[in-house]
Amino acid sequence: MENNKVTMSIRGYEDKLERYREISTVTRKEIIARIQEARSHGDLSENAEYTSARDAQGMNEGEIGQLEYEIKNADVQMTASEKKDAETAVRYRETEGKNKLLAEKADLEARQAAAVREGNVSERDALDWEIAKADMRIGNNEYVIEMMKEMLRNGVVVDDFATAAVRLGSSVVVYDTEFDEEDTYTIVGSSETNALENKISKESPIGMAIMGKKSGDTVTVKAPDGEYELVIRKIF
Repeated sequence: MENNKVTMSIRGYEDKLERYREISTVTRKEIIARIQEARSHGDLSENAEYTSARDAQGMNEGEIGQLEYEIKNADVQMTASEKKDAETAVRYRETEGKNKLLAEKADLEARQAAAVREGNVSERDALDWEIAKADMRIGNNEYVIEMMKEMLRNGVVVDDFATAAVRLGSSVVVYDTEFDEEDTYTIVGSSETNALENKISKESPIGMAIMGKKSGDTVTVKAPDGEYELVIRKIF
């Protein structure tokens, strides 16, 4: 149903794919290993490491489930220029990105071979896991490539108003007339917001005020604690 759609940018979609694959493969296996190690220590009722690992497992599985939902219901919006950038990113993953991951695995295998020659059993065994993680990340990269290609084939391209009017994915420089301050915000879907990076939802008070507006426009932000004005200085 349309109400289930999760609006996001093409960059946000790629980030979610990568995060999903990392925590559903590498992180999940790391936590399972922590749980198994903690269990080997005996009494679980007073085992802080076991409790911590199980808590981490619950949080990780919850995030996996949330990302699965968001990816499945993604409503990706992109301009022609954003699509072109995403296609370039996919080509990088297919070439330089893939080669870098393969080189990292080859380096680990070379180190393990050296450990075997030297009879360093602990180093050899530790590198087993590092090589397994390298394999998973190679697979994760292939997953992201295929999912991005599918999205680029089937996604809807909207008019490229990135430099003319504020839309999803726009970065906007605004001037607060009351406090004589400038801020830069990036407009994203609700699942991509990040206060530390000034990524705000298009449904936020500022987002709703500036969506569709142009450089030079003065807008009124209707915040919970009152109204204030912003001037849009730049859109990029």
